[in-house]
Amino acid sequence: MGFFDGNMGNILEIISGSDELLDVIRPLREGLFRHHAKLTEHFASDFSLEKIDETENGLLACSRRGGLHIAVAQTKDGAHHVGFCITRILADKTGDIFSMFVDEAYRGLGIGQKLMMDALRYLNQKGVDTINTHVLYGNEKVLSFYQKFGLYPRTIVLRRYNADKLDGSATCR
Repeated sequence: MGFFDGNMGNILEIISGSDELLDVIRPLREGLFRHHAKLTEHFASDFSLEKIDETENGLLACSRRGGLHIAVAQTKDGAHHVGFCITRILADKTGDIFSMFVDEAYRGLGIGQKLMMDALRYLNQKGVDTINTHVLYGNEKVLSFYQKFGLYPRTIVLRRYNADKLDGSATCR
């Protein structure tokens, strides 16, 4: 599927596949991790580049079950990859927009919208009714983007590491 990028004068397209595209999007995933590390005050270590391999193992498991879809926005000649969206179908048949990123130079051109539409088409074709995504605290500006597609905040999850070092009253185990 091709589309015109008015600012850059290039023709871009969306290609899609599964785990075979993980190496293609690796530089973009690194950009997403750096972006998230800058946004989070308390959990920057969760976005060290070494963590990409850990998340990739989980994505490969989804792929083995047939529940992984990766869409990549690239120049028509394939020379430049400018964005991606990783979509999963979890074991409970819930759809998950696992991660999405568009290179800063290409933002505001509708690429994210095209990637999201591709993800929603995939999930619809697979018969998925419930779709979730997680938004990193500090990245709330993307909420309005996801709301355009019917995704709204449902819960807020708070996290603490080193839970075994609690100093306070009773704990439940």
